[in-house]
Amino acid sequence: MKERVFLAAIFFGLAIVVAVHLLTDTTQETHTPTITAAKTSSVSTAHPEENRMIELTNEYRKNEGLNELKVNNQLMTSSQAKADVLCESGEWSHTPNGQKFYKEIIESGYKYRNAGENLARKFDSTDKAFQALIDSPTHLENIVGDYKEIGVGFAECGGKNYYVIHYGEQL
Repeated sequence: MKERVFLAAIFFGLAIVVAVHLLTDTTQETHTPTITAAKTSSVSTAHPEENRMIELTNEYRKNEGLNELKVNNQLMTSSQAKADVLCESGEWSHTPNGQKFYKEIIESGYKYRNAGENLARKFDSTDKAFQALIDSPTHLENIVGDYKEIGVGFAECGGKNYYVIHYGEQL
């Protein structure tokens, strides 16, 4: 009987940890692929939700005395590719299908010194998603990190909004 109670307690604790992780998640990694660099811009022709996430990020960074992140077309491509994968598969992970979080970044041709990724879903507005990210110390680490560029992907499927934010600094 004690074993069943113990196992139930472990299962319940694990379920809580997984639930918190599924709502918001962040990963940061340093990796040096051998692929060409991208053009950058401070103007984006992205989806309005993506533009809003970029705007909120740069406003927050400015208030913290940090540099504005420039929109990078390759990071926009990589973050959208990841948002589409997550949306279509229903999987919620930095490593869907066992792939590293930076897989899409490398495939976009972005050659980086360091890169990071934030994920958010199930928020009915970009402002609420951003608030959840800055309320999380590990997500905030990426938002105020030593990056120069940003790309945001947005997908909506099954009534859920998926946000993928890629941060980077090129070699």
